[in-house]
Amino acid sequence: GVLELYAGDAFDELDAVLGRAVASGAHGNATVALMLDGPKGRVAVRLAEEVLRRFPTVAVAAVHDVPRLDPRYHDSNGDHLTRTAMESSQHV
Repeated sequence: GVLELYAGDAFDELDAVLGRAVASGAHGNATVALMLDGPKGRVAVRLAEEVLRRFPTVAVAAVHDVPRLDPRYHDSNGDHLTRTAMESSQHV
């Protein structure tokens, strides 16, 4: 396999990067693992869900560095918003 690192705004670059990754596989058939290091939180989960829906060759999408104890990522009940979003995803 090949590991490639891309830096840039995921909302601007991701479609093109994934399109090239899929096209570069043998006969257009590639398996892709995606590691998102931004955006953070629920926005990252929603982006990962969208990628999994639109690009069937993406086998796994991971979200990096969502602080577990940071109160900005918790709702009024203390539940971690990213975890809640991931648990309710149809891709789990």
